[in-house]
Parts: sequence; structure tokens; C-alpha cells
Amino acid sequence: MKMQKIVNKIFHTGLALSFLVALLPAKILMAVYTPSVIGMIWIFILVPITLITFIISSIYNIKNDEWVKVGKRTVLLLTAIVFVFVYLLFRAGHI
Repeated sequence: MKMQKIVNKIFHTGLALSFLVALLPAKILMAVYTPSVIGMIWIFILVPITLITFIISSIYNIKNDEWVKVGKRTVLLLTAIVFVFVYLLFRAGHI
């Protein structure tokens, strides 16, 4: 149980940080031709950690037959993805 709590905290922290970094202006996230250091941290560290901990937490909950927690976590992740996607489209001028 203690490991599951640690993984859940890492998931929620990673998701919140990923969401906040995605909302930063493009000037901060991009260098001249490639992502800046913050952009690289977001792409190569925060997003993978969030997805890996999402999968690990879901496996723990499925093994313990806690489908409501899996559903809530999935809705939270998908909501964050949709908000970031819509924000990026809005910022790019497509909406």
C-alpha cells in the first residue's frame, strides 16, 4: 500500500508540473531550432514519468479491483491532455 501511495503522489505531481510547463509561453519552451532546457525537461522527463506512473498506478488498482480509482485517474489525465491541446491550438491561432 505504501508503494501505491508514493506512485500516486509522483503521478499527481508530475501531471501538475507537466500541465503548468505546457502553459508557459513558447518563448520559454523553445530555443532557436529545438526545445530549450525547460522544453527538454518537459518532453523527456515530466511526460514519461507521468505516463509511467499512470500505468503503474492503474495496474495496482486493477489488481486490487478498484475500478473507480482507475476511472478517476484516467478522466484526470485525459482532461489535462485535452486542456493542454486546446490551449496550444488557441495559442497557435487555430481556434
